[in-house]
Amino acid sequence: MNAYQLVAHRETSGWNSSLDDVNGINLFGMRPVEVAAQAGNVKEFREIMSHPEFDPTGARVRYFSCLLRDYRGEPEDVVAYNQLRPLVETVEQMAVVKVEALNGFKAEQRVSAQDVEASPPQMYAGTVLSVWSDATADVKWDYNLNFAAERHLVRNGRVELHHLRRMS
Repeated sequence: MNAYQLVAHRETSGWNSSLDDVNGINLFGMRPVEVAAQAGNVKEFREIMSHPEFDPTGARVRYFSCLLRDYRGEPEDVVAYNQLRPLVETVEQMAVVKVEALNGFKAEQRVSAQDVEASPPQMYAGTVLSVWSDATADVKWDYNLNFAAERHLVRNGRVELHHLRRMS
């Protein structure tokens, strides 16, 4: 159990790596990295994520950093969020691993994707190369995607599974 927690808006009880468990939860069910994210404390967030025993699996850093940004809507909260955002993305990427299957999708499976943002909507077919724990997949498309479809369907080289439909 951790004593590390929020004590006021954008203020924590202070991170102490020798006293607090880097992966433990506090009385509010928050992990230290989540507390630092909600407080917008870049220094403590960086210390926590750099700890050799830090495990990013299951950390809800984007959720808590968005709470910081959206709860009061104060300009300094938005500035803190923008400073924290690259670190949040780093933690999210640390936790992503290749998996054998997820939500019924697996490697070598034929899929289709619909670009609903196109007018009229366009369908694309391909084969899943790999599936990732962040609900994305590497897909080898049968034909090269046009620029607009690439922009609508692909993020960081992968397609979110909710865009895909399994083909029989």
